[in-house]
Amino acid sequence: MALAVVGKLSSSANWRQFTRSLNSFSWVPRPLRPTVAVAVVVAEAAVAVLLVPPSTERVGAALGALLLIVVSAALVAARVAGRDVRCACFGADDQPVGAWHLIRNAVLVLVGVAVALHHPTSMQAVPGALAGLAVTAGAVCAVILTHPGELAFLVVPARSDTRRSG
Repeated sequence: MALAVVGKLSSSANWRQFTRSLNSFSWVPRPLRPTVAVAVVVAEAAVAVLLVPPSTERVGAALGALLLIVVSAALVAARVAGRDVRCACFGADDQPVGAWHLIRNAVLVLVGVAVALHHPTSMQAVPGALAGLAVTAGAVCAVILTHPGELAFLVVPARSDTRRSG
């Protein structure tokens, strides 16, 4: 959720693109779309904050999963209605919403539900190095899940230009 907040607020262009993406949801009255945009970012920020302290992590994870379910349902409804929906969830991205976005959201919902349902007393103290490794792995996975287009160059060979200048 923190990546979503930072992505939307990192530049005025990203914020404009996110608010414009709400035009795909025709059931949201046009005058309310700026308010909905702010509400989404506030909800995402609240989830990110709630995930930090152990005393509220389960609530944060449950609210994060619920938020992703609502967003995913809105995306599916817009696509079923024939709307061209662009994902601006993590900043400026002009890609149309497709199966990847819904799969990503489903994975994140499952993670949120797993965290929400875990029993804190069943966890033993984790050594500092292992906790650092887990946080790093989680951050790498979050970046991969939220920015696959920007990372495609790592796994897709670059096309060489076979034309010769002459």
